[in-house]
Amino acid sequence: MGVQKNIRDKATVDIASTRLPVVSGTDMVVRTATRMPADLRDELKIQSVVMRTTLNQLYCMALETFLNAKPWEQRGFEFKRPRTAPRKAADGSARGDEQWIQAILMMPASLLKRLTTTAESQQVSVASLAYSAFDWSVTQRRAVEDAMARRRAVAG
Repeated sequence: MGVQKNIRDKATVDIASTRLPVVSGTDMVVRTATRMPADLRDELKIQSVVMRTTLNQLYCMALETFLNAKPWEQRGFEFKRPRTAPRKAADGSARGDEQWIQAILMMPASLLKRLTTTAESQQVSVASLAYSAFDWSVTQRRAVEDAMARRRAVAG
């Protein structure tokens, strides 16, 4: 059994059961949330299966990659704003094309601190930064897959 760490709501969680990389012995696992389109979350789920990792680990990897790459320093990058509440159609039903879900992110406290610091410096919310990171991650993966497909088509 792994080391027990306290979470914000005073519950304890077994660090080993979260399968999160523990950055240091004192790094706590903390939670934050964002909203994203269900289609984006589905793509991330598929990617996590292909990579043989958990969805939460994939979230952490995408956030780390995004923070290290700093795409906001590139010209034309804009942070995406998550919807705070799902939109409803005129008859009151949820729109099928715009289904947004909440994603609970569990991560080491050091990663959340980096997210918070970056969000403050860029004047966006942590939720906006996280949603932008996930969208950017999927877009980058698609660009690599498209380039590989073009190379195979030329070579083959």
